[in-house]
Amino acid sequence: MIGHTTEKEINRMSLVLHQRSVIERNPRIKRQIKFFLLRRLHEHFHFQLYGMCPINVRQLLILTNSAIGYLVVQILFKLNK
Repeated sequence: MIGHTTEKEINRMSLVLHQRSVIERNPRIKRQIKFFLLRRLHEHFHFQLYGMCPINVRQLLILTNSAIGYLVVQILFKLNK
């Protein structure tokens, strides 16, 4: 629950900063905002998977891709029967 709330707040903050960078006229501030947003994309946020083990966003994406790949293979096997 805390991880989901934190993720929502981070995404909301990123959206607000992106909107601010669009309307900002000062190129120095605009560049700083864009640099911050780019850096945030590559930072790892530490969440826990049901309180058992720590997981970061990259590991979560790998697990999601594996699950989707498995489902696609299963669907293809069902369609070929």
